[in-house]
Amino acid sequence: MEAKMQDDEFIGDILALKRPTEKYDSATAFDLVRSKLLEKIEERKIQQTK
Repeated sequence: MEAKMQDDEFIGDILALKRPTEKYDSATAFDLVRSKLLEKIEERKIQQTK
């Protein structure tokens, strides 16, 4: 996912999906997804291996 955040084409695709009137910050969005989703998935994987 971090590599995607460095990919201009990926960022451009995301921007094309949003409405022109919406404010969007890809770095803030990624931080939110990472903290709310990706870290929880990783924690669950660790718990399942114990």
